[in-house]
Order: sequence, then structure tokens, then C-alpha cells
Amino acid sequence: MTLIIYPEVFTNKKFQYGKTEKDKHLACADGLMGWGNCHIQTPPEDFGTGMVKISQLLGISASPEALMEYADQIPKVTGA
Repeated sequence: MTLIIYPEVFTNKKFQYGKTEKDKHLACADGLMGWGNCHIQTPPEDFGTGMVKISQLLGISASPEALMEYADQIPKVTGA
């Protein structure tokens, strides 16, 4: 069995994002990773709570489609 690790927002009820653009980008990535993981195994008990936090921070639905639309608007970084 493969071990699937969910972002902390889904496993720690006390976890909070900051309010910067970087935090918002991280929240979007966490949400997409969470949905992807759900296709592999049963989500953790606090999955819904985590999605609510992401939705509230980003001001959008936390559906996979809305998160993809949000991600498409994040400026791409080139170079290292």
C-alpha cells in the first residue's frame, strides 16, 4: 500500500495560512494536491475543514475546477 501524505491543512485543525500572495498560492496547490489524493485513497477526517479554510482564503469555491482556474492565474516563475 502506498502512503499518501496530505498537506497539513487537512491533518491539523489548528493550521492556518498567512495572508500573503505566496500563502494563497500555497493554499491553491494544497487544495489541488488534496483533491488528487482523494482519487487514490479515502481523505482524512478534516478534509472538509481544510477545504473551507482554502476556500475562505482564496475567496473562491474549493472545487477542483475553481482551484485549477485560480492556479492558471498565478504568474509563472522562470529561472531559478
